[in-house]
Amino acid sequence: MPTLLVSGFDAWGDLEENPSWLAVDAATPNLPPDWEIRKVRLPVSWDQAFEQLLASWSDDVGASIAFGVAPIQGVALEQIAINLSEGSDVDGKQPPSKEVIPDAPAAYWSTLPIDPLHAALIDAGLPTVRSAHAGTFLCNALFYQMVHHALWTKPEAPCGFIHLSNLRHPEAVSLDDLTQAVSVCAETVVTSPA
Repeated sequence: MPTLLVSGFDAWGDLEENPSWLAVDAATPNLPPDWEIRKVRLPVSWDQAFEQLLASWSDDVGASIAFGVAPIQGVALEQIAINLSEGSDVDGKQPPSKEVIPDAPAAYWSTLPIDPLHAALIDAGLPTVRSAHAGTFLCNALFYQMVHHALWTKPEAPCGFIHLSNLRHPEAVSLDDLTQAVSVCAETVVTSPA
């Protein structure tokens, strides 16, 4: 049975409860009967985030979506991960290298079905944008590592990164809306043609 691996981040900065994990945890997507979902909460840590995701990434993973937060109104579908790391994590640590993966490609495209995701989220009434890239912090690094791993181990399994509102944007949507967004994304990823 194929598994959809979905992650959100743990507490970060003044976000004692990270909306990305709250939304992932609360989401109850209506997946096809031959799919199951596996949820994982990741620390905002250069040393641990990808390692913990990888620990949940078994051979049956057929798709993976990582969620994080950003100061946006609703949902941002990240299209490109770049091989650049900057910023202090939850422990005050800097990334081990300026490159996410030394000597790897400069960037990777998301392998999620971006256009169907955008259409499905808009149809659900959720403010959604296609974002050029995921920045240079841990969200981008996780995104880059996910795609790199999938391309080398299971290239047919779509994966990518989606930013959700941090709920403090002046026009932020509600946590219920973010939870709905996670469900819509999960359902769309597993039902869209490869």
